[in-house]
Amino acid sequence: MPRLFGVNMLGVVCAALLMLCLGYVWFVWLFPEANRLAFGWAKSDYMETNNSVVWRLVGFILEFAIAFGIGLLFKWAGVRGLHNCIRFSLVLASLIAIPPVSYHFAYGPYHDLLGSLQVAAHLIANFALAGAIMSKFEYE
Repeated sequence: MPRLFGVNMLGVVCAALLMLCLGYVWFVWLFPEANRLAFGWAKSDYMETNNSVVWRLVGFILEFAIAFGIGLLFKWAGVRGLHNCIRFSLVLASLIAIPPVSYHFAYGPYHDLLGSLQVAAHLIANFALAGAIMSKFEYE
């Protein structure tokens, strides 16, 4: 399987696809209102803009970048095994992913705690999923 900087690209594609699916289930089926309220979006705007195929493709590109980054950090840090990969991914989510997306809670006009916690929980779940998937692919 092709590798980029020692990261198995099949693992990256698999992780990105499953992360995209988890995000779709999370934000469309499970918690659409919490996410909408966290950012102060009107219901019509939220459903119309997020159902575009173009934005799904952009979402895949973002998930691809995250999965590749996680795989690259696994390689650089020498992280191996399911448990260690998930734990390392949870640290990444907590220290690197959640703080930037929490700015709207601190500085935005809505300060919606439940919506912000829902976004943070999604990132934790998504990074754990990516870590679990990427742990199954060997590194050089």
